[in-house]
Amino acid sequence: MAITTARDVLRRPGGTVALLITGSLLVLLPRMARRALDDGSALGSELILTTLALHAALLAGLTAVQAGSTGSALGPVPEFLSTPLRWHEYVAARMLGILSSAAAHVGALAAVAAVAVLLTSDATVLTPSFVAGAASSLALQTLLFAAAGLCAGALGGAELGSIALVALIVAARVVIPNLTDGGSPWSWVVLDPARMDVAREIALGRPLGASAWASMWFATLLQTAGLLCAAYAGLSSRGLRRGRAAV
Repeated sequence: MAITTARDVLRRPGGTVALLITGSLLVLLPRMARRALDDGSALGSELILTTLALHAALLAGLTAVQAGSTGSALGPVPEFLSTPLRWHEYVAARMLGILSSAAAHVGALAAVAAVAVLLTSDATVLTPSFVAGAASSLALQTLLFAAAGLCAGALGGAELGSIALVALIVAARVVIPNLTDGGSPWSWVVLDPARMDVAREIALGRPLGASAWASMWFATLLQTAGLLCAAYAGLSSRGLRRGRAAV
């Protein structure tokens, strides 16, 4: 099912269009940053990382909403209830497929962005630490949004789940940072995708330290596990209700 999910996502026309639009934007960003500033390599790198993160979050999150919603092409169809596949296996397979398709998109876009940087900016920004930090940050954000989308789809359906996911993306930039600022205890409970957005620090070469990365990974994995458990509970209870109705 994971391979089928990834293949279906990559074959969707909407995803291809989004890939082309984002790729075109990534080609232009280094040139635009260089025109805005004499030394725009840092600004261009930050814009590229932010664009990649937004593309991955929307792709993984909205696809996961569909995977958790009954009646959608990627959702649990009625025939699924007659298969030996269990709900936790369904959640794991869908997540793996969604993350694989998002990784394919990000990999292709990152290659385009790297070529654009090499042609229009200072190639010295593409250091091993830059690549490692960018990959870690993108992985954290994609994982969290995929889990949030699956949970939203399982509990609220396709329409409400999509609205909730977009609201999370907006709130992550406006409201949530104020709740988790200053070492608040809410930082371990409230979903804070902006915490993993360290594009500026990576672009400017500011080291975060092992403790900061460990904290981000631990919080993300903890929240992801909670979201997937909620998605599992929503899907399994829905399956039980359907089974009883069929009887």
